[in-house]
Amino acid sequence: MATLSRSEILALREAAKAVAADKAAKVADRADSRLVAMGEYLDSKNCQGALEVYRAVEAMNADERRGLEFPERTIFDIITKSMNYGGFPTDKQVEFIAKLVAQIADRDAPKVPAPISNVRQTVTGKILRTMVFNGYAYGSPSVTKILIRHADGWTAFGSLPGNLYGEAGEGDTISFVAKLVEGDRGAKFERPAKATVVSKG
Repeated sequence: MATLSRSEILALREAAKAVAADKAAKVADRADSRLVAMGEYLDSKNCQGALEVYRAVEAMNADERRGLEFPERTIFDIITKSMNYGGFPTDKQVEFIAKLVAQIADRDAPKVPAPISNVRQTVTGKILRTMVFNGYAYGSPSVTKILIRHADGWTAFGSLPGNLYGEAGEGDTISFVAKLVEGDRGAKFERPAKATVVSKG
């Protein structure tokens, strides 16, 4: 049986390294192409910003990922699982991802104080979240509360104006007249009236 020389052994090792590097490059290219396709898909669903969150999490080490908050962790998990199975998130998942991206933007936005005043004023803002609570008395109808964000960045919490039930929801921009007061967890608006939908989200 012939014995390989040292130079032949080194040449085989280099060839093996080249094959491994070529395979790794092809895997990386496929991953990049899947990411491009995922980004185009999410953009087509008006879900901008999700891929940026995914890339940021992908670049983190294990310790950093363990400290992630729910929105970033969930967006990363949904996109990762979709790509592993060679597909895309469902419409419901995309809708959920979009809400999580909005939550991240709201959380990280500069905190601007609301214009608290005893005088009723016109309030215009985008509905970030809607929450439905049971009525205050037995048999009374449920109450919808909303969190809105003004264009200046401040947020306020209060009841959805009665005339906008069934007309406005998350993502819509509305305008109404109300008193802005300081609440336990930030600004809240009281007795909204003359409400209109400025634009649909």
